[in-house]
Amino acid sequence: MTAAERIQHATAPTDVFGNIVDEETLKSTYRKLAAQVHPDHNPGMDPHVFAKLNELHEIARRSFKPFKPFTISIKSRSYTCTRLVATGDISDVYEAGDKAVKIVANPRDNDLMENEAKVLHDLYPTKQPSEKFYRYLPRFVETFKVNGRCVTVFERIADLVTLEDVHRTYPALDYRDAVWMFKRILASTGFAHTKGVVHGGLVPSNVLVHPIDHGAKIVGWCNANNIRSISPSYKSFYPSEAKGKITSATDIFMAAKIFVFMVGDKLPDRIQRFTSALLLNNPARRPSDAWALHEELDEILLQVVGKPKYRPLHMPKDTWR
Repeated sequence: MTAAERIQHATAPTDVFGNIVDEETLKSTYRKLAAQVHPDHNPGMDPHVFAKLNELHEIARRSFKPFKPFTISIKSRSYTCTRLVATGDISDVYEAGDKAVKIVANPRDNDLMENEAKVLHDLYPTKQPSEKFYRYLPRFVETFKVNGRCVTVFERIADLVTLEDVHRTYPALDYRDAVWMFKRILASTGFAHTKGVVHGGLVPSNVLVHPIDHGAKIVGWCNANNIRSISPSYKSFYPSEAKGKITSATDIFMAAKIFVFMVGDKLPDRIQRFTSALLLNNPARRPSDAWALHEELDEILLQVVGKPKYRPLHMPKDTWR
C-alpha cells in the first residue's frame, strides 16, 4: 500500500504514523510522508491526501504535548484537569474528577462546540434522571470561554470504549457482537429524532460502548442539525446530503456505515439486504424511522440467529476510558 493509500484509508493517526512514542519521531515521519504526497512535488497527487495528512498530524501532535495538570476557573467554580482522555478533530477532552472538560483546539471552531452545548442542554434537561433513552446521552453541565476558547463541561463518562477502539482490536467483528452496538445507535438516534434533533456526526469515535453490560453513549453532537465539520478520518461515512439539509435518514445512513465498518462483508444475506437499503445514496429513498428499523432488525435477528444470547466483548484494559 502506498503512502497516499495508507493516508486515504486511515481512520486514526496511528494508521499513518504507527505507535510513535515521541514528538521528534512524529515530526520526522510526517516530513517523509509529506514529501511523498505534497501536490507541489508530486504532480497528479490529490490535494485532499496532503490535507488529511496534516489533519491527522495535528491530532497526533496534540496528543504528544507533555501533560501537566491544570485548573480552569469560572466565577466560583474550578475544574482541575488531571488526564487527557481523548483527542479529536476539533477538541481535546480531559478528566476533572467526576467531570469531563472539553476544550476546543482552535477558536474558529467555537461555534461547533456552542451548537453541541445548546443541543444537549435542550435534549437532556439538568433535572432529567439518567434513565431509559437519556442514558445514551452525555449529561451537559455548563459551557463558557477561556482565553477565547470554548469550554464545555459534562458529567464524566467512565469505563467505556469507542467503536474506533473496538475496530482496532477486532478488525472484522462478528456481526452478532456488532449488532447490539448498531441497535444502541438506532435507539439513541431514534430518541433524538423524536425531539427534533439529527446527530449529523455518527462515526466510530463518537460511539462509546460498555463491552460487558452493553451500555452505550453517543457523543460528539457538534454537527447536530447542520453538518459544518466533516471528520477527515471518516469522510466516506457522510451521505450525499451532508453539505445540505440533513434529516433522520442522514443518521440512518451513518449508523449503517458504522455497522458495515465494524463487521466488513461477513454478514448473512438477510442482514446484508437490510443494511444495503439504509445506504442508498438518495435520502428520499432511504428509511428514516430509526424506531421501525430497530424493530425490524430484531425480527430479522430472530429469524437468522434465534433468541438473543448474551455475548460479552473482551477489550484490552488500556482502551477503557
